[in-house]
Amino acid sequence: MEGTPEQGYQLNMTPQELYRVGIARTNNYCKERYGKTFDELSDAQQDEILRSLERGTIELADVSARTFFEFLFQNTLEGFWADPLYGGNRNGVGWRQIGFPGVAASYINIIERYNVPYRVTPVSIAEVEQGITADPDKINLNNRKDTEHRARVITVNARKR
Repeated sequence: MEGTPEQGYQLNMTPQELYRVGIARTNNYCKERYGKTFDELSDAQQDEILRSLERGTIELADVSARTFFEFLFQNTLEGFWADPLYGGNRNGVGWRQIGFPGVAASYINIIERYNVPYRVTPVSIAEVEQGITADPDKINLNNRKDTEHRARVITVNARKR
């Protein structure tokens, strides 16, 4: 029986198997259509393939194109906005894009500053573990590059150890 969306993941494949099958079948489709694998296609061709996967208009053996796309898309979003500690969102680029500050506990020192713009460079879990915070009194808010502050914090913490 087919599950409902409320029941969560219902495929007979593990996520790893879904990726392996989905990528292999998508590459097969691309080779048949363009003579190249997906990664070798032009940007426009890749966009076309992704749109077709999203609509489910490509027939893939062993897996629904739409299901593969939905899984791939969801994991891409998760990786783009997750803490950089987990391997995606390198340098907090996803967080910067949406104005997310990162680990909330790093901002306890500015919670009660009312009617003041909240402009800090995102701080990740790993940076908090290193003692790095986004204290607006110690970072250059004009260019949002707080490398000097971060370098000082790392140096001070290294001395403490």
